[in-house]
Amino acid sequence: MGIRVAHALDHLPTVVLADDHQAMLKRVTDILSPRFKVVAAVDNGKSALDAMARASPDVAVLDIMMPQLDGITVARELKRRDSDAKIVFLTAQEDDDYISEALRAGARGYVVKRRLQTELVPALDLVIGGKFFVSPHPFGGKGQAENGHLLNLYLEDSAFFDQVSQLACAALRNGEHVFILLCKAGLRSVNTRLAATGINLIEAIGRRQYSCFRVENLIELATWGTHPEASLFDSFLCGILLRAAARARERGSRLNVFSNAMATLLKRYRRPQFVAQVETFWKDLVSRHSCLVYCGCPVTHLGSKENRETLSAICCEHSIVSAQN
Repeated sequence: MGIRVAHALDHLPTVVLADDHQAMLKRVTDILSPRFKVVAAVDNGKSALDAMARASPDVAVLDIMMPQLDGITVARELKRRDSDAKIVFLTAQEDDDYISEALRAGARGYVVKRRLQTELVPALDLVIGGKFFVSPHPFGGKGQAENGHLLNLYLEDSAFFDQVSQLACAALRNGEHVFILLCKAGLRSVNTRLAATGINLIEAIGRRQYSCFRVENLIELATWGTHPEASLFDSFLCGILLRAAARARERGSRLNVFSNAMATLLKRYRRPQFVAQVETFWKDLVSRHSCLVYCGCPVTHLGSKENRETLSAICCEHSIVSAQN
């Protein structure tokens, strides 16, 4: 029996933990067992790098705020060394800037400590399976009250469409303008949900307060040869959006843009650099006009190793990055 148990333990995914609180190290070790094998638990960033070099684990679970070397610095160094270990941050930091910085440093997972009990194990499972995980938290405060370019990384399309419906409904009821650019299924879902809330879409369209377009139609217009061109995409979209922004401005309102064009383009063409280029268009729109651009993309479309740098570039184009299950 003992031999069989030892043999099973040898096949568990291995983990190095780094956190400057001993109680947290013990708690995390208890949560991960028996699904994972913790091969080292250290209390500072330098020791984390040493442990990673010795153990070559499958996953590194790092705190951000640590003595000697912080978690972000450790992640950057592991990336520089071409480490094969998947990096997951376990931190009390919930500010969007930390999430963006963690992704740029090479992290594939970001779990906030207050959700440790329910999210750490699923996060490690997803990350080991080649996907991303970021602890979900809603856009609130500065995200909804001010203008900006927001990115929501999600797992389920229905969750994203539901959030778009809620935000679009609130904007329309507040007299603001709404522009929706979604895939065919998404547009149908959002329009159905808006109508169910009592929004008269025909009247809203007649007042030019509401505009909606299918991403697939825009892609066809912007395609030259076999692939879409970013310049054509921009030129077709630019005129429509500038007119919508001008109408909103004339009425003392704000333009709210909701789009999953990123997801549709990645799924159809698998050209992540083109998608990153398109995202600069939205950022430029926000910088020149009073508007909010709310982008969505499934994390599974950005989960491959080749797309890691693209994900970082895309995150840099957004003022807020969040996620939802």
